[in-house]
Amino acid sequence: MHSQNRNIKPLKEKNPEPSAEINVETAQEYGIRNGELIVVEMLRG
Repeated sequence: MHSQNRNIKPLKEKNPEPSAEINVETAQEYGIRNGELIVVEMLRG
């Protein structure tokens, strides 16, 4: 994940790996299961 917040030490200690929260219906639509690694892309990067 490219985020300016990834370098804030207390946040990195609490959540060392990037994560995403996805609506249950959207996850089912895309075949995404809980805990599965995903790639998130947008038109703006």
